[in-house]
Amino acid sequence: MFCYNQDRRYFSASTMKGPYIANVMQNYVETGKANMKKMKFYKRNYLQHDGTGTGSIQFDKRSASYTLEEVIKRTIRDSDNMGYEMLRAKFGKAKYRTWLKKAGVRTGIANSDYVNLSAMEMAKLWKYMNRYLSKSSSKVNWLKEQYAHAGGSFINSALKGKYTVYSKPGFVSGIFHDAGIVMSGEHPYVLVVFSTATGWDSSRGKSAKIKANRKNLEALVKQIDAMHTEYIRAIE
Repeated sequence: MFCYNQDRRYFSASTMKGPYIANVMQNYVETGKANMKKMKFYKRNYLQHDGTGTGSIQFDKRSASYTLEEVIKRTIRDSDNMGYEMLRAKFGKAKYRTWLKKAGVRTGIANSDYVNLSAMEMAKLWKYMNRYLSKSSSKVNWLKEQYAHAGGSFINSALKGKYTVYSKPGFVSGIFHDAGIVMSGEHPYVLVVFSTATGWDSSRGKSAKIKANRKNLEALVKQIDAMHTEYIRAIE
């Protein structure tokens, strides 16, 4: 285990969508309490969240409806805030608390959509999620496909072409986070990177600073992966 500032708490941003959806899949879809294709969500019931944050549901017609499958897909791939609110409103936090306890983290995380938590807590969540994602079923394979295409993942972009990455990133005010599982052959590993912004470079513009932050984080991911590779070589 390689750690740095692992117990410092950061604002989670959209990284929390990944674990919450895994909880929905395990507690509701796998148990037959929710059907991916038959359960419906209607945008008109969630207009209090319309027009805010990331995602494309906010731009759909007010009369639009969605299956559970589509809501999950858009929440992971597009980091759709309205999709996440639909899921939170539908499935709540009671079973989520139990799921969090099994993962070994604070159950109070369930109380808010977005929370302050540490990299170690997020790592525990993805470690617990990996027990589910390691199973072989059509539902699990579908979910892994969504995590493999989570928009904005700098872990994925850094290791693209080398490994499959299942992740869910987060972004707020120039700050990037990412968390997931790197499928490095016979030795997959959980990787969590929480970061802090250093402020905008006014001489180059906001977009230039965002790109610089991402490149630095991608370089960090590559260095961590190289460390992991050397570690595995040393112990084999």
